[in-house]
Amino acid sequence: MSDRKLGYIVIALVLCVGLGAVSYIAYLGYSPMEIRTLRFNQVGSLAVEDPVRMNGTLVGSVREFVIDDDNRVLVHIHSRKPIPIRTSSRASVKVKGVMGERFVEISLGDPNDSLIPKEQIVDGIFELGPSEAISYIDLLEEKIIQLKDITALFAKGSQTKRSFIDDFSDAVIFIDSFVNTLNTGLTGIEAGLNKGLEQAADLAAKTIEFTAAVSSKTPEIIDDIDVILVKIDNLLPKIEKFVNQVETITASIDGNKYLWGGGAELEKMKTLLTNLREFTNYMREDGLPLTIKLKLW
Repeated sequence: MSDRKLGYIVIALVLCVGLGAVSYIAYLGYSPMEIRTLRFNQVGSLAVEDPVRMNGTLVGSVREFVIDDDNRVLVHIHSRKPIPIRTSSRASVKVKGVMGERFVEISLGDPNDSLIPKEQIVDGIFELGPSEAISYIDLLEEKIIQLKDITALFAKGSQTKRSFIDDFSDAVIFIDSFVNTLNTGLTGIEAGLNKGLEQAADLAAKTIEFTAAVSSKTPEIIDDIDVILVKIDNLLPKIEKFVNQVETITASIDGNKYLWGGGAELEKMKTLLTNLREFTNYMREDGLPLTIKLKLW
């Protein structure tokens, strides 16, 4: 074979490789691309161009991250072929190897379940890896140090502030003193109430004793009053008879003024007799006045 023929063959091979590469690039540029959106609370070290697998098979790659209004991460994935994500499928950010390389894994789910529309966002879960565990250990150590400082502040306080334990002890002492004072006051009140109750009981006993004494004497007093009233009733006719006789004498004296003089003494006697008759009539009609009854009582 001549050198000219060999050169033609090499040129033809180069042209074929070039045309194949251009054709593949054109195919990639004009072939349809499916975009799906997954949502995670966090994604860790997941990065753009990290693979997206379905049951271990590569189906796409990560193309973009967006933070929504709730601080969750929206992961946009691109795929040359439709990804059959079903309602029972599970999307998760997994870790590979000790170095913690991240990728997205989507399970097939139940073939009998319906497919999720392309426009719908699919919620996924984030699985912790070694790097996250180490970061959480560092965070835990930091929190332990903070807890130690807070405990020391509670126990000993600071240069500008007393400790919580000292304040709590003072509060306990104050409450204990207040309770003792309150108990003392209540004891005094109880003693005063007992004394007052004893005085009230003594007064009630004396009242009962006085009432019993009055009740026992009342019949005798009533009998004495009845006797007096009978005597007064017997006396009234005698007084009335005496008044009549004196009036008769007065009338006879009135006819002989020369014997008794000007009659001033006679008029005085008439006035006394009139008052005595009025008193007698009053006694017959109304009985003894209340003041006289009380005096007799």
